[in-house]
Parts: sequence; structure tokens; C-alpha cells
Amino acid sequence: MRWMRAKPEVRARAEVDASQAVDASQAMGAEASQAMGAEASQAMGAEASEAMGADAGQAAAEASYAADGRAVKWVYLTFDDGPSRRYTAQVLKILQTYKVRATFFVVGQNVKRHPALVRRADQRGHSVQSHTWSHPNLTKVNWSTFKYQSRATDRYVRAQTGYTPRCPRPPYGATNRGYVFYPLWCR
Repeated sequence: MRWMRAKPEVRARAEVDASQAVDASQAMGAEASQAMGAEASQAMGAEASEAMGADAGQAAAEASYAADGRAVKWVYLTFDDGPSRRYTAQVLKILQTYKVRATFFVVGQNVKRHPALVRRADQRGHSVQSHTWSHPNLTKVNWSTFKYQSRATDRYVRAQTGYTPRCPRPPYGATNRGYVFYPLWCR
């Protein structure tokens, strides 16, 4: 998935050598486990689950081709449910160490609590996108609640980053016929 921002000059794509990103995700797994203990992935929720562990790079790999015809691999690291005062700074430090960018799908309530972490992620070139205001199952809420969940989060993210999130991720991956999120919608 490409991530986009309001200003074309800051549109970016997580371009990283696949082996470098896998190294980073493995380091996150090892460092996070050491720093946070066995309950790390549970306590973090889904924020690091997609990037931690040996097979993290497989979860979001995409092939494309360089000008000379060589296959180029892309790995997209995403973190959900943050920002977290306890973990997001550690994740940002590891990503910076490996010169890897990621997409943070943030919960609006957490953005309100930790705005500096959202600004820091954005300033370091990461994409910050919406994961709703309070993480409800969107298939079980009415239209008014759905709009509130989306708009409130967008407003807080825009206040910290200067752009409106354009690639929402529904909590639990829950979708229905009434409203379906497509990852390709973000391209």
C-alpha cells in the first residue's frame, strides 16, 4: 500500500530493501521481548504484532520491478492501536536505527493523550492513518457513530501532522456490505 498525504511533495512510499526491513522486524521482536517481557505483544495489542517476529516481512511483501528489470521487493510495516507512551517511542527508535519507515494506524483517543508521539512519527517520515476514535467493531455501530469515529480521529491526526488520513483501517478487520474498506483504496 502506498501512503499519501495532503501535500504531493511529501507523498512517500515505504521503500526499503526487503532484507533490511526483515532485519528490523526481527530486531523489534527480540528487542521488544527483552525490553517488555513475554506479555509484550499482548500488552501492545496489534501495534507491533504485524512487524514483530521472523515472518513479519511476509505479511505485507509486494514485488515490483526496477528500471533494469530486476525484481524489487517491498515490505510494508504497519502498527495498530497506538500511539502508546510505553511502546511507540521504542518502535520509532528501532525503525530509525534501521532507516525503515512504517505506517501507524492510530486510535484517536490515544492521539489525544500522546500528540507528541504522533508528531514525532510524522516528522520521521512515517505515515499516520486512522484506526477510529475508540476501536469499536464498525459493523455493529450506526452511521452516526461511524462518522464520529472517523471524523474525530481525522481531526486530531490533522492537528498533529497537517494532513488528513486517507487510508483508514477498520478495527478487527471487520467490514460488512454497507461499508467495506479496501487496502487498494489507499494506492
